[in-house]
Amino acid sequence: PALEVRSSHGSAGELPRVRLTPPVTAVHGLDAFSLSLDGTWRFLHHVPDRFRGRASEFPESASVELPGHFARQGYEPMERRLGRAVAFTRTFDVPVSFAGRAMMLRFESVDGLLRLWVNDRPVGASDSAFLPVEFDVTPFVKAGETNSITFTLELSDVTSWYLRAMGGVGRSVALYALPLTHVSRLHVETQLGALASPARDHDTAAVHFEVAHQGDSPSEPARARFEIVDATGRSLALSPGHGDLPGLAPGTLYAARIDLSVRDAEHWTNEHPAMYTLRCELIDAHGAVTMRCERPFGFREITLDGGRLLINGRAIKLF
Repeated sequence: PALEVRSSHGSAGELPRVRLTPPVTAVHGLDAFSLSLDGTWRFLHHVPDRFRGRASEFPESASVELPGHFARQGYEPMERRLGRAVAFTRTFDVPVSFAGRAMMLRFESVDGLLRLWVNDRPVGASDSAFLPVEFDVTPFVKAGETNSITFTLELSDVTSWYLRAMGGVGRSVALYALPLTHVSRLHVETQLGALASPARDHDTAAVHFEVAHQGDSPSEPARARFEIVDATGRSLALSPGHGDLPGLAPGTLYAARIDLSVRDAEHWTNEHPAMYTLRCELIDAHGAVTMRCERPFGFREITLDGGRLLINGRAIKLF
């Protein structure tokens, strides 16, 4: 596979890399690897100047339910001026079993520019306009203790373009515990063989994946194993189904692409959206599966041919 190893952090003056961990199904040594933060949060409708993200700056009585929009819970909608923010805070107990692991805080959807504090320490900011947002909070969260999380939301240029004036958290919030060496990206790009050559009898699932290492010492070599299954759980024949990973220095990423050949796959169309699941296992040097994750996808190819939009080689007419 093509190999690239690089730092997991941007250089000075750059924004941090955007990352979204693929859906995790198992973590070695943990029966429960996620902690839901849905529920009641204390709420501050008018954030004062020089706000420091502390719970003591919130009134005792005001609260909202997340996920949800505060404008639908008795409060005025988001201020339609840049720089005017609302804030949310809550405490939560982190299991002792999360100690020694990488921890990711994920918002499945937020409306507005988000600024985050954990245990009164600033973590970062994101402006994604109702898309998922994920923060690496490993240095900030204390396993086995009660922790606090505070964030503000405010109107931004991005949310103005989308006319998102509700101002809230539309989907769940959760903390995830992952191995120090873990899959941090999993993406599938499909190529239909018949479109490339009438004689080709297979399609290709090009798997783009990244493995991040957040330990204090170099990691051991490992292996990533892949499988594609249909809706019934039947495995599709493919080759190759694995990739070897080198040892990684602390704070680095391994990025690679592996092409999986698949025969007899049903192609995705609007009328018949045939879905498949890519399963990924991360296996350490001793043969133990340290993490499992997956990504749903369909075999389809979208191209532009002059003024025509083609899906699986067929022109789509836009009414």
